[in-house]
Amino acid sequence: MILTVKEFMAEKDHASIAVILGAGASRGVSYRHQNFASPLDTDFFDLLQRLPGARHDDIQYILRQASNHSEYVWESLEKCFYTLENRAHTRTRFFNSTEDSRERIHSSFVNSIHSLLGAAHAGKHCDHHQHLFDIMGSEDIIINFNYDLVIEHALDRSTKRRGHLIGPWLYGFPDPHDPKLDIPAMYKLHGSLNWRTSENHFEAAMGPTSYQGKGGALLLPFWDKKIEEPPWSNIWEQAAAQLKNIDVAVVWGYSLPVTDLKSRELFRAALEHRNVCLCVIDPSRDTRQRWRALLPDARFWIYSSMEDFRLSPPMWWKEADTRRIHYAWRHLIYY
Repeated sequence: MILTVKEFMAEKDHASIAVILGAGASRGVSYRHQNFASPLDTDFFDLLQRLPGARHDDIQYILRQASNHSEYVWESLEKCFYTLENRAHTRTRFFNSTEDSRERIHSSFVNSIHSLLGAAHAGKHCDHHQHLFDIMGSEDIIINFNYDLVIEHALDRSTKRRGHLIGPWLYGFPDPHDPKLDIPAMYKLHGSLNWRTSENHFEAAMGPTSYQGKGGALLLPFWDKKIEEPPWSNIWEQAAAQLKNIDVAVVWGYSLPVTDLKSRELFRAALEHRNVCLCVIDPSRDTRQRWRALLPDARFWIYSSMEDFRLSPPMWWKEADTRRIHYAWRHLIYY
């Protein structure tokens, strides 16, 4: 049911926020002109080729595998991974081949991703992510599709000012040391560089050294992502439960790819037939139109960049105090 403005104001006096982050958010960090670029699906291999220290065995292996296929494969991380992974599976399953195993493909991609993201983000702090976080409280959530630790660094700076360090509780993991701070939970639906899998749950290593070393519990770009079983199902179930209660969605840099069917259905099931405030920050007109088509009942705002958003945000964002957005519903019919 879609509430009128008057009916909504009678039910609650502040908004619950979801910030949804994709690769474009990590590409659009405030320090992007000072550091190595954070990769997108379309330029992953070009950046990997230019990476200082690209002679690493895993990186050379992935570049060699990618270059053995058509230009069409080289131009997309997702398509290349799917092609190589499917080829390895077929050859192992039907021809007993031990060359280029799925395990080698997976580990080499994970370590290459780790190297790229470390070069782009290690030791840096993004003012844009900090701006979003400073307006959010414990009733809000972050849905993060990125493997990197950009938002963790922004959160860490704020929690330290309050005498705390962020811990595994940030991700919705059970943690007896949860200080119950007034900050949002973050659900990293594709995993994180600082996660490790232990039986049927995740463990997280916190701190500035998280970009060092190798590995990470990453949901690689399979077209059929296996999220129905623990530990992935635990994260997705928490995100779904929280999304149903939000009133404002700020989407930054998540392109809603047509191949990521389960993510699309997550947002559709949680937000369809609701007149939430939906703000999409992305330079791609196609991306903005995909969100518009997915949630046609939402009130819709678009921006090409985070700089544009911060310069002239929607009225309901201007009404925010330092911790929480307060709806200015009477303005919504004008802005």
